[in-house]
Amino acid sequence: MLIFMKLDYWIFLLETAFSSLRTNKLRTLLTALGIIFGVAAVVTMMAIGEGAQKEILQQMKSVGINNIIIKPQDATIDDGAQTASELKKFSPGLTLEDAKSIQDVIPQVHKLSVEVIKDVKVARNANALETKVLGIGLDFFAIRQLKLLQGQLFNKPDSNLDAVCVIGSTIKNKLFNQQDPIGNKIKCGHQWLTVVGVVHQPVIEEKTRLAFGVYDYNQFVFMPIASMLIRLHNKTFVEPPAQEENQTSLEDQANSHHLLDRMIVQVAKTEQLTATSDVLIRLLQRRHNNLVDFEVHIPSQLLQQKQRTRRIFNGVLGAIAGISLLVGGIGIMNIMLANVLERIREIGLRRAVGARKNDVVYQFLMEASLISLFGGIVGAILGVTLAFFINQLFEIPITISAWGIGIAFTVSLLVGVIFGFKPAQFAANQSPTDAIRHE
Repeated sequence: MLIFMKLDYWIFLLETAFSSLRTNKLRTLLTALGIIFGVAAVVTMMAIGEGAQKEILQQMKSVGINNIIIKPQDATIDDGAQTASELKKFSPGLTLEDAKSIQDVIPQVHKLSVEVIKDVKVARNANALETKVLGIGLDFFAIRQLKLLQGQLFNKPDSNLDAVCVIGSTIKNKLFNQQDPIGNKIKCGHQWLTVVGVVHQPVIEEKTRLAFGVYDYNQFVFMPIASMLIRLHNKTFVEPPAQEENQTSLEDQANSHHLLDRMIVQVAKTEQLTATSDVLIRLLQRRHNNLVDFEVHIPSQLLQQKQRTRRIFNGVLGAIAGISLLVGGIGIMNIMLANVLERIREIGLRRAVGARKNDVVYQFLMEASLISLFGGIVGAILGVTLAFFINQLFEIPITISAWGIGIAFTVSLLVGVIFGFKPAQFAANQSPTDAIRHE
């Protein structure tokens, strides 16, 4: 029975608060504006922040959290551009021997793969397309986290010289359609290769691929590195084409003395990245006679720097949203104080017929809370709308989460209660006799 009496009491307070707010609709809307914009800012900021965080985590997964990438670099000697044959006297370029030395000397290396890439024409029956062939080491598929859809991978040393290939899912769809490619042959350049497997790479945004040099491997043909060097493409045995003597051609010739197009070194632990990269650089410099004809990148460090920048950006947005909510709370306090002064006689009459101080406090707190709740609902809708608008207009990734909207609601209600308490207390402390006589 007591519970129902309490319930009736709160329903009465709610109806009274609604009645009071409906009487002054414009004032209620103006009072709620600060909360509306504050909550909208919080929801939008959290949507952008979570979207950015999700994008960065996806990028980390795509490029490999513990990967170190080594690429060939144009090199010069004595401040002059050199041809490939001249550079060869000083450094052999990036070679398979470099990869073997790294694996033998540096214990922190968990996996290592080498890459040689070549543009080729791939054909089967009447179907043909221009694509790329990638000669790879045995650890490549594990490092790049490519999913095996059919068949098997050439992950054993005895498969290194076989005329076999693994194809990406896009190549499979274009050349084989609904047929099973396993065991069938495709013509890759002038070589016939047997398809032993099909792999798939999850979709990666183009800007991520361009920023970190991650290819769309679904459109690639993969060969064991030794087989590719023998059958398709060994740059150490290929003379650079005759070109005009300009700076660009000299640089191209200088870069052509490298056997490998890329090396990917994966360490066991993230905290070993920096130390391992330093050892890598010193090792390669010694092997290349101090000629710096390579460059070392740690993608995760670039992503972490990007993540720190995003955190600062989100912090600034959060501060702006907090200021908006603070301004909204001050607006609620200001309007509620004015509301109390306008309703002094009403307060006096309520106290005279038996209302307690707590009853008056609860009444005005209920009004302030309703204003905040209204502002929270409208602000959340506005924030979600604004987030989608930003996503469409500027292509910024967003993630709308229920807990983010819940936080915005909670904060808006707390603002209403906190900033509404002082006016409610002021109303409750009015003397009934003085309040009734108030003009």
